Amino acid sequence: MAKKSILLIFLLLAGFLTLQAAWTQKRLTTNAGDSNSPDLAVDGSNVYVIWSDNTWGNHEICFEKSADGGTTWNSAEMLSNNSEDAYDPAIAVSSSNVYAVWIDNYNLYFRKSANGGTTWQTVKKINDEAGAVCTSIAVSGANIYLAWGDGHGTYFKKSADGGSKWQTVQIQYYEGTEECGGVKIAACGANIYMVWWMWDYNMIFQISCINFAKSSNGGTTWTIEYPVGSRSYGAVSMPSIVVNGSNVFVFYVNYNLGHDMIYFKKSADDGASWTTAKRLTSNLGNSIEPSITVNNLKIYVVYSYYITPRNTEIYFKKSANRGTSWPTTKRLTNYKGYSLAPKIAVSKSKIFVVWYDNTSGNNDIYLKYSPLI
Repeated sequence: MAKKSILLIFLLLAGFLTLQAAWTQKRLTTNAGDSNSPDLAVDGSNVYVIWSDNTWGNHEICFEKSADGGTTWNSAEMLSNNSEDAYDPAIAVSSSNVYAVWIDNYNLYFRKSANGGTTWQTVKKINDEAGAVCTSIAVSGANIYLAWGDGHGTYFKKSADGGSKWQTVQIQYYEGTEECGGVKIAACGANIYMVWWMWDYNMIFQISCINFAKSSNGGTTWTIEYPVGSRSYGAVSMPSIVVNGSNVFVFYVNYNLGHDMIYFKKSADDGASWTTAKRLTSNLGNSIEPSITVNNLKIYVVYSYYITPRNTEIYFKKSANRGTSWPTTKRLTNYKGYSLAPKIAVSKSKIFVVWYDNTSGNNDIYLKYSPLI
């Protein structure tokens, strides 16, 4: 019994120390202008960060890389160069191929690096219809998948040759008082998944829902469902989606009881059926901007939480059992200003979180990483 008790104490202590693993922070920008809307992608020890920056008068897309797991960083590089504002960047990586996408003057632009971000190919404009307001990217092998909205429709674009040629599919279009946005995409093999919010202003009360679409044939055909519920009063927004095998997780913000709170739903059968919505946050302030990633059974979430009207901080949550329980919550920032727009990614050994903060007087990009817990 004594040996068993000692072993149990050792395991509990090891678990506690793991949860208390140190986080290392890096400030990636010190520009005179504002650095906003960061995104990141990780492949092994390579960490790639992208953001929009207005240091040059208009917003341009900037890129920075670490080849040693976040310890040191190359100098920032400008990926766009246009007289209009470039914003809402997204990045994805597959082996040595790095893909960046952003919006400029309501058009979708794409750029590829075939050598891990060392050099970049020519910028490509890849949509024919102007009006893009949000974009998301996912990769699966040589296939690149893009999703975006134009306020009234949701669109999908695919390249099967690493970005040389593209084909476009209109997923759903709304007319009249309906509006959509916040498109996010995830992929696993030939299966592609999309979520977005839809609002209908055609009644006294605003009606909203989170739409879910799935393709099982690489984007050729799609089915559309409503994992949050077909329609509900109130406001749901800011969806995020991640896939692990046949498990699909959708997180979103729901305005409830006077506050924005984060909820999630899970499908264990590839989107065929969904669990009841579960509330992840219950603070008195507003919890927004969830970003999620998975590693086997574990789900990692970061979000912004309004401490006071002038102070927003980044929080981290972990579930080790695919969302059944969430015993781990950690506050990652402690500043006087706004810490917003967090994104999260994992490698085999580390967790990475990126966000922007305005405490210095302008918006700067920060990154934090920790051993995988």
